Amino acid sequence: MDALAAPIERGIYVTRLWYLNVVHPRQVLLTGTTRDGTFLIEDGRITRPLHDVRFTDSVLRLLDATEALGADARLVTEAEYYGRRFAKGVVCPPLRAQGFRITG
Repeated sequence: MDALAAPIERGIYVTRLWYLNVVHPRQVLLTGTTRDGTFLIEDGRITRPLHDVRFTDSVLRLLDATEALGADARLVTEAEYYGRRFAKGVVCPPLRAQGFRITG
């Protein structure tokens, strides 16, 4: 995470997305909120926690804006938060992307 944050002068580190909803299927436009770990990045360092924010952005635009990927993919699962009743998850690497669209 340090290597991904290093070139960022001012940005947001998001650890989890929540309440994702499709706004426009053809554009893969999603809206949702951050949850359980949203932090300010200043001069390449994670400095302090932030309030969760709402975002609306296209997955395709975000992938196109991706500048770097972390080397280690990990399982991000609901089970970490709600127990085994939601035994599902996503395996994904961390990424750094330009211009994540915060809407509220």
